[in-house]
Amino acid sequence: KGESLGHWKDYARLDNIADPDFIEAKGYIYVGNSQSNHTIENMPSHDEVMNFSRNLAPLVGREVLSDRRESRVALIGKEMIPVTLPTKIRDLPKDLGIAKPQKFSLPQI
Repeated sequence: KGESLGHWKDYARLDNIADPDFIEAKGYIYVGNSQSNHTIENMPSHDEVMNFSRNLAPLVGREVLSDRRESRVALIGKEMIPVTLPTKIRDLPKDLGIAKPQKFSLPQI
């Protein structure tokens, strides 16, 4: 927010060169190390992400196909393409040797 929202024509120019099947418009989320150089005010609302997506989509010959409010994300494309998931062939070990989940909470605004 305040950095890249509103530059629809610039993003459209790049997207039209790349010609991707899908474009994921996603807003910054105030988590992790980025908290040291951003504030929660930099985090766009889902409505702002959707406004950006609705402005970008026609410039790249696509439409907003889906969105997820809790992730502040929109999917832009020409059509939904069904994906067939592969059949599960094995179970993953319960301990993958990675850090355990930690509880955190976002600052209240």
